[in-house]
Amino acid sequence: MHYSSGDARPSVIDRAFHLLCTPGAVALTVLAITGARLWLLTADAAPPVTPGEAEVWLMGLDPRPAWPDSGPLLPWLVRLVSTWCGTEAECLRLLAPVAQGMATWCLYHIGAALFDRRTGFWCMVVHATLPIVFWDSLFIGPVAVLASPWALALLALGRTMTVDQRLTDWVGLGVGIGVGVLIHPLMLLFVPLALVFLLLSGTVTRLPWRPGPYVAVLTALACAWPDIMWNAAHDWQGYRASLVALDDAMTRLPETLDSLAMDLGALLLLLGPVMVAMVALLTVRLPLEIMRGALRDFRARLLMLFSVPVLLAALAFGGLAEGSATLFGPAVPATVVLVTAWLVVRDRVGWVRLIAITNILLIGLVWRGPEVATRAGWVVPAGFGTMAEGVGWASAGPWLEGLAEAYEGQGLGVAGDDAAILAYQAARRGLEMRVIGTGLDTVDAFNGILVMPAALADAGGDIRGRLTITLPDGRRREWAAVRVEE
Repeated sequence: MHYSSGDARPSVIDRAFHLLCTPGAVALTVLAITGARLWLLTADAAPPVTPGEAEVWLMGLDPRPAWPDSGPLLPWLVRLVSTWCGTEAECLRLLAPVAQGMATWCLYHIGAALFDRRTGFWCMVVHATLPIVFWDSLFIGPVAVLASPWALALLALGRTMTVDQRLTDWVGLGVGIGVGVLIHPLMLLFVPLALVFLLLSGTVTRLPWRPGPYVAVLTALACAWPDIMWNAAHDWQGYRASLVALDDAMTRLPETLDSLAMDLGALLLLLGPVMVAMVALLTVRLPLEIMRGALRDFRARLLMLFSVPVLLAALAFGGLAEGSATLFGPAVPATVVLVTAWLVVRDRVGWVRLIAITNILLIGLVWRGPEVATRAGWVVPAGFGTMAEGVGWASAGPWLEGLAEAYEGQGLGVAGDDAAILAYQAARRGLEMRVIGTGLDTVDAFNGILVMPAALADAGGDIRGRLTITLPDGRRREWAAVRVEE
């Protein structure tokens, strides 16, 4: 806190706010928020498991989950938690609010290390109230869990430029990058950005003679070593798959221009309208700030480098895949600190409060708005709402259970798109269901009842049953149970 000079003493409110900005008080606040999100996972309003989450669960059963969709760490952790807790939705998602809570804690320290505790406090408040952080606390996914190692790496990288830097900061940088790579290959984007930041720093000529950078590299390699060894033993399949995916994204980049408006709309919902307006203002002012010498401050270089370019990349590649709104996630930590610090330093805390209040209202509107509107007699567009993606799949459970009872003693399998969510619904009822065509399938022959897309079964299969699932957006998924003998 900055107090006026003279004999005037800080008021009671000032002293109370000063206590709120201390690490202990912020830690209790973050723990309380994380606890509330964990409780929310068990509430009746919690959304059902989505097909994407079922894929993470299914990959956890595989000794080596495949790239580039996800690194191996998250599926391994989900399997570990499921073994201890169960296959209920709240167990699968247990890591999501914990990861976001750790990211919020790191955001406080980034603001405090680069500026002061007051700035760190408001960074914590803004991050904790962002809609994208709320959604990523409800659904488990690799990019959502990537938030904590990305924020840790950003904190460590920023501290390496401060006066009180320690060797542990370089260790933290290596841990953040190494663990992040094990979660999702998107973490590799951090490496070139960090190199550019270090090359632009005033200490670049002294870095090769210091142990810190070498410690960071060795720590990152040590953390990512299991994945490196697996790729080395399998002709670097995972890394080559990531390069192929990136090359495909570059060739299809012009196609994303048509979806730019949709991506901008997603950005408004994920960051909130006030935050997006502030980011747009800073982006427009960026050339002017550079001319004024803002980049001479390492804090400005760090935050600008890890916010605006990452946001633009997410907008550019956002239209290439479903659920791509999560690509905005890596830009969140630096963007939050950049906007919050810019406002707090100029003593415009009222705008920071407006960001938090607006985002809380937006979360409430999207979270409970459709239900309230339906009760009021309004017609809500199909597929709108946070629960939409997983709605409808629960009906597959009783059908699969009846199928297993009708053909007791015979193997039960599933193949095709969305096989993971069907296998998950079967596991929820204690059924063993073999997923054909994945890394889990180590046996070529299959005898028993195979559930497959109806379009394939209609080509001449021995159909024993049919299942139709209507999704909230009106799309239909039709499945057929076929008797297979090898």
